[in-house]
Amino acid sequence: MTVQEKALEAYYNSITDSELLKLAANRSSFIDAAQQAMVRELRSRNLTQASISGSPGQPVEPEPHGLRLVTRLTRVFARQRK
Repeated sequence: MTVQEKALEAYYNSITDSELLKLAANRSSFIDAAQQAMVRELRSRNLTQASISGSPGQPVEPEPHGLRLVTRLTRVFARQRK
C-alpha cells in the first residue's frame, strides 16, 4: 500500500459517517485511489448506497468545495513524512 493510500484511509477513518457520506455523494470526482479507499471505509462502516443517496426528504448535501479535503490530506501527508 502506498503512502497516499494509507493517508487516504487514515483520513476517511477519521471523519464522521455524515462527512464520509457527503464525500461519497461526489466520489466520482475523486482520483481512483481515493475512490477505492472511500469504498473500503464505507463497507467497513456498513454504509450502503441508500445511505449515500439519502432517504426521501433527507438528501445528502454535497461537499461545498474540496478545500477542506485537500487541507486535511496535506496534514496527513505531512505527518507521515516525519
